[in-house]
Amino acid sequence: MVRVATGMGFELELPESYTHLKLEAEKAIDEILSDRPKARRMWELMRYDPEVNADWDMANYIAVAKLKYNDHGEIHAKIVAANALKMLEGWRRR
Repeated sequence: MVRVATGMGFELELPESYTHLKLEAEKAIDEILSDRPKARRMWELMRYDPEVNADWDMANYIAVAKLKYNDHGEIHAKIVAANALKMLEGWRRR
């Protein structure tokens, strides 16, 4: 864990790496899209596209550095996508 001073009278403890969250999200997306070839193809295109990755990096920079928000980069996008797909699967099964 890393301690981060907020400048507001308290510190945050953050993990040194969020790689495990990224891997879990990618695995969930891969599993959910395994039987949907068109969506899977789009996921693969986005996942490895340098321009998409640059957009995620810029979104994260603007959110964190400029707006003082929390993470809004690649890992955040993948976690949100994985959770949205899980919700969609739940609704489709009803």
